[in-house]
Amino acid sequence: PDARARIRSAIHHVMVDEFQDTNLVQRQILFALAHPSEGGRLFAVGDAKQSIYRFRQAQVSVFNQTGQEIEQVTGYAPLPLAHSFRTHEGLLAALNHLFDSLLQPLGVRHESYEARPAPLTPQRPAPPPHAIVPAPVELLLLPGKDDEGDAIRVEEARLLEARWLAERLLALHESKFPVWDKALGKYRPFRFDDAAILFRATTTLPLYEEQFKAAELPYLTVSGRGYYDRPEIQDLIALLTALHSPADDLSLASVLRSPLFSLSDETLYRLRWRMPDDGRAEEPIGYRQALLAPPPTDQAAQVAAASVVLQRLWGMIGRVEVWRLLREAVDMTGYEAAMALNDGRSGRQLNNVRKFLELAREQSSASLMDFLRWVQALRAREAREGEALRDAPEMGAVQLMSVHAAKGLEFPVVAVADLGRRERVGGSRRLLHDPEFGLLCLLRDEQGEWQKPASYQWGEWLHGQMEAAESKRLFYVACTRAADLLLLSGRASNRGTWLADTLAAWEIDAEGQAEELVEQHGFRLRVVRPAPAAPLYHQPSRVTPSESQEVMSVPPLAEPLPALARRRAFPLAQLGGEEENALRPVLYPLAGERSGSVAPHVIGALLLRLLETWEALALPPAALAERLALEARREGLVSAEESREATDRVRPLVGALRRSALYAEVAQARQRYSQLPFTLESPRGALHGSMNLLYQDVEGAWNLIAWEAQWVAPAQRESHAQARQVELACQAMAARQALGVWPQTFLCFLLPQFSVYEYDEAALEESWQTINIE
Repeated sequence: PDARARIRSAIHHVMVDEFQDTNLVQRQILFALAHPSEGGRLFAVGDAKQSIYRFRQAQVSVFNQTGQEIEQVTGYAPLPLAHSFRTHEGLLAALNHLFDSLLQPLGVRHESYEARPAPLTPQRPAPPPHAIVPAPVELLLLPGKDDEGDAIRVEEARLLEARWLAERLLALHESKFPVWDKALGKYRPFRFDDAAILFRATTTLPLYEEQFKAAELPYLTVSGRGYYDRPEIQDLIALLTALHSPADDLSLASVLRSPLFSLSDETLYRLRWRMPDDGRAEEPIGYRQALLAPPPTDQAAQVAAASVVLQRLWGMIGRVEVWRLLREAVDMTGYEAAMALNDGRSGRQLNNVRKFLELAREQSSASLMDFLRWVQALRAREAREGEALRDAPEMGAVQLMSVHAAKGLEFPVVAVADLGRRERVGGSRRLLHDPEFGLLCLLRDEQGEWQKPASYQWGEWLHGQMEAAESKRLFYVACTRAADLLLLSGRASNRGTWLADTLAAWEIDAEGQAEELVEQHGFRLRVVRPAPAAPLYHQPSRVTPSESQEVMSVPPLAEPLPALARRRAFPLAQLGGEEENALRPVLYPLAGERSGSVAPHVIGALLLRLLETWEALALPPAALAERLALEARREGLVSAEESREATDRVRPLVGALRRSALYAEVAQARQRYSQLPFTLESPRGALHGSMNLLYQDVEGAWNLIAWEAQWVAPAQRESHAQARQVELACQAMAARQALGVWPQTFLCFLLPQFSVYEYDEAALEESWQTINIE
């Protein structure tokens, strides 16, 4: 109370901008400094329609409820921000009409998490129509089917869209389309840096970049955060820094707090200021010293595991390459699994980690210090390249960025691309949290399967409503970045997309004339529906007549190579949505079985680690126990009791496998490959994964084995195998492409007793043919 009173006494007025991006805790802090009941102290500015940071806990309900509280206290309703000084009258009329429709309530009335429609009044008149731009809004409706009636792949549609955007912007530049310059107070010819292309998600940007390069459209991709500033990369850089300089307590604290070790703030504080006898230290203790003689904490096991891992890594410095050091750290901490679980279906964090390991491998000759210097140089260069956009606008490059990155910016010409993109819907998360409904979780039933209780189902529905409401606001932010011309493009075959909502609001059919000018309620729209095989626009030639006469043909060796669109690569586990179980198998105990202190998923991980090297199964008992103890430590089991329990529980599982006919057959195999990585081309892009075991038996037949370390009841094994059939079909197809024959494909259940399920070759081939990943 004294501190609050002291701070309040020094602050007489508080002004908050962008108040729509405030969360509940921030509002509590704000109200502690200047409560609405204290007249004249608080002034907040914001627009509920531009609240788009729910993933950062910003709640539009906070903005709406605060407005209601202020009205109750003062008797005055919040003043709307009703004037637009950016967008001209013609374009604003179109946007007002569009979002008056889109921002209608999802239910019977507007909820606190929804923004209400509020038309804007233009402060700039519409310019006269231009010869090449007859309307302030242009819609490109890409066809969903080709000339033969077959569905056009999403990737192909995006390539067509990118080509249209490039040719349209080149045409605007060549025709000197006039745009309003605020600084000059007059119209001037369009420059490339007057345009921005916005994306809901940037995962498909490489497709567009390739087409822009081919069309010679100058562009600059603006990322909100560089690769080396990604949290997962910062974790690994901090780890290497701490290994190089053990006395660097800031880096070491970052590592301990990161998902590598997941120590809490309280544990870090106690390590810093508490002695082993729990007495307070007179001076701060270095973290390396504290790990060797830690004080009592609530995370004693995690602290001990961190100490074991770091001591081992420090001992490896100078003896192994940097990439081996990183590989050991990642394996011992389970960091890749943590990133995979954080990623959901995107795979971005996991791919970033693997890319960093590959970069380290490419620099295998560098010392740890040299590698850190090399990374620092790359990071600095990345930052300078990002700043070049602001420092040198005369470069004249079209800016590519996400809608979130464009928040607060404005451009004379804005293109919102890929409007036909479906909103990503992830699988059920174990935990749901939001101030509106609190903390909810899935529960296991008697068979160990995850189930959704009624409270979770309600929270999941409400979460979906909030996401749908924010999706509308995100589209509003994207469209209102434009001052003179708005280009909207996408494939019109998908429902529940921004494009589908736009067509419904403006009452435009997806099919119709190749090009038409539509008169609406006080505004005009230009609609373009290109034929699948026809060129969208004739790109103006930039070759002078004299040059064209001198060069009549191109020598064969000077012919440019065709531009190949980058194929998207993603984990095979995305097919079935079971990436979490694939990375961390969960073992469900038998009824009446004593559950030990070692987590079931650790037992499963130990078993799968052992099976990665087939020869390990043939080890004598003492060597096998030693190997299991080593793997147990890598899984974080540092106590002798935990290690012994894990070994005792895995040993009989290994024995059952050794006694099987499969073991005898594999032992006599002509060729055998464990954890064999592969890449497989699919209709969507490149699938990548690994085969648990591929071997050629004594008769020359090839066999593909997948391990199943989950506990599956005998009655459920067939249905479980069917659930993994698509995954196994992809593995079998990859083997077929390499070998020329379909391998016999098996799923081996390890718990509660060993058994083998054989897949039918025809069923696998049918599953492969029916894959549709979009």
